[in-house]
Amino acid sequence: MKTFKQLIGIITLILTFEFASARTHEGLYCHLGIGPSFGHINDNFTEQGTPQSITWGGTGVAVDFRIGGAFKENWILSFDGYNQMISAPEYATGGIKKVLSSNESISEQCYGAGIMRYFIPANIYVGGTIGAGTYVLDYYANPDNSNSMTKIRTKYGFSGMLRAGKTFFLGKHWGLGTGLGLTYLKCNNNVSGESETLSSTKFMITINVTYE
Repeated sequence: MKTFKQLIGIITLILTFEFASARTHEGLYCHLGIGPSFGHINDNFTEQGTPQSITWGGTGVAVDFRIGGAFKENWILSFDGYNQMISAPEYATGGIKKVLSSNESISEQCYGAGIMRYFIPANIYVGGTIGAGTYVLDYYANPDNSNSMTKIRTKYGFSGMLRAGKTFFLGKHWGLGTGLGLTYLKCNNNVSGESETLSSTKFMITINVTYE
């Protein structure tokens, strides 16, 4: 019982400090988040006129960067960039599953315009990003040759993210918090008369550092 009361006391102290130090968001806003991302990439294409499909999977690493400023108290407009990379991705096609080497990867690189709203004094935010993105695949064209690393980049397509999170103030300018993001990307990559469409919906969890 004593331990429980101490825990309640610590939580109360943290919340009291957080709400007492709550301030509004104005001026410059910088954000950097990193954490795991989850989901699959669906790759549907034709090969000599025959429909084919590949599903890429695995836990990835997400990096989320934003820079902008408040156009109104607690409203942020920003330029956003985020990347979700899966190293040694798994892929499945035609009932066959394989895993690439640790030096090979598939990633989503997205850029766009973001808007975010903070709710004070809880300092919880919601927002979104709309922009364009591309898929990038790094792989060995010849698995037996370490010098055969090849990079394939799709054409840019529509990307978007919905986000929510919580920030704790650490002094006058810095903040630390957590965030959740739901992302979508779709790219059409028609080459040499063959059609290809890649798409994905992913979920990310990040630890965030902010500077204002």
